Amino acid sequence: MSGRGHVYKRGGAWTYVVDISLAGQRRRQKSKGGYRTKRDALAALNEAQGALQRGIYVEPSKLSVKTFLLDHWLPAIESGLRNSTLQGYRSAISNYVLPRFGEIRLQALTPDQLNAFYGHLLREGRRDGKGGSVPRRSTTSM
Repeated sequence: MSGRGHVYKRGGAWTYVVDISLAGQRRRQKSKGGYRTKRDALAALNEAQGALQRGIYVEPSKLSVKTFLLDHWLPAIESGLRNSTLQGYRSAISNYVLPRFGEIRLQALTPDQLNAFYGHLLREGRRDGKGGSVPRRSTTSM
């Protein structure tokens, strides 16, 4: 990825444009606007370019947690699982994850939200209302 880019003023706000195409592919650009100052837009452009150079750039997406889990993740892993494991995953997703995070954009999900959710499950996660879930202990030795 080349990571070339520039900033420009669009109405009352600043926008950056960055080239995200791979070598040998047709040119693709992504833009993001709404920055109050040119300095803010340049800082965001530099961050996007750095992510491209480190190979960790992720294109913005409106994919929900529900769509990711049910349409992408489960189909990708199901061939390597026992049927009982797959059913356990489906049950956990539908009973615990989707009610809390299903409509949230996957890219908007934060580590703090996941940590709070895990803490909630440990304290109050049992479906029968009699307390929390118990984390499984690792069977591997150190």
